[in-house]
Amino acid sequence: MINKKECEIVQDLLFNYSDDLLNPESKKLVENHLLECKECQNKLTQIKEDNKKYNNKEKIEIDYLKKVRIKSKIKSLLMTLAIIFIIVFVYYFIKFIKINDIIRKSEEYSKSNNYYIERIEISDGVAFGLKTYYKDGKYKEVCEVYTDAGVEKDMEIYGSKGSSERVTISYKNNTALIETGTSAEITNNANKIKTDKDKNIFEIIGKTFKTSITTDNYDIGREYYVIKDYPYYDRIETWVDKENGLPIRKITRGAYKDFFAGTKIMKKVSDRIENYSYEFGNVTDEDVKVPDLSNFEIKYSTTMGG
Repeated sequence: MINKKECEIVQDLLFNYSDDLLNPESKKLVENHLLECKECQNKLTQIKEDNKKYNNKEKIEIDYLKKVRIKSKIKSLLMTLAIIFIIVFVYYFIKFIKINDIIRKSEEYSKSNNYYIERIEISDGVAFGLKTYYKDGKYKEVCEVYTDAGVEKDMEIYGSKGSSERVTISYKNNTALIETGTSAEITNNANKIKTDKDKNIFEIIGKTFKTSITTDNYDIGREYYVIKDYPYYDRIETWVDKENGLPIRKITRGAYKDFFAGTKIMKKVSDRIENYSYEFGNVTDEDVKVPDLSNFEIKYSTTMGG
């Protein structure tokens, strides 16, 4: 006969028995009792079903929490990527606006029919100057050399748009070369302010991605853009006037290298600096007029089918 008192003891142990937490003696007691007691068998079956339901519910809750956690991570990642995209987009959009503004302003000035440009190239203690006077299609270029001894005029070049004749005066040789032909005509037609005005929208976008633009006001007292293009970020930089989009300085680092005689060992490295200045509307007819050539030895040259 089944002992009710033993049933109570066994039923108290069934929860730990189902979880395999009993010591060997207690486990053996429960198993021997279960062989004879139908009521305790049913009780154990109920406990196992309840445990199974509980475990399934717990697993569902855990799986749900995992899904929520994964969705949260994905959402955070997408938000981070969206913020990065917005920052990058704004950064390049601002650069695009700046480059487009530079091109637009420089294009306006390039349409001028009256301007003076001075370009001074400085390197290793010597400066070379190129002054360009332009008025209504006619131009004069003056090449000069600056040293501690003073300014030495090297040559002057005269021409006009559409003309196939160009005059080059050499003060060193005291000669005047009159060049005629297609070559002279091409050079005459090319003598205008050079800008990026012919770039289309895709070229401007491409330039946006490969160009670094910062703002500075060092040395000249007003703000300008400092532009560096790939792949010469560390070597070449161009300063561009914010007001007119025209270059005011170009720096090429390490442009000139001087070696010890007979070796590859560098004795000196110097930068090339090109400074630009502009005036508009001040050039006169006298500035671009070919001077009297009677004091020069006149030579003639015909090139390229002229």
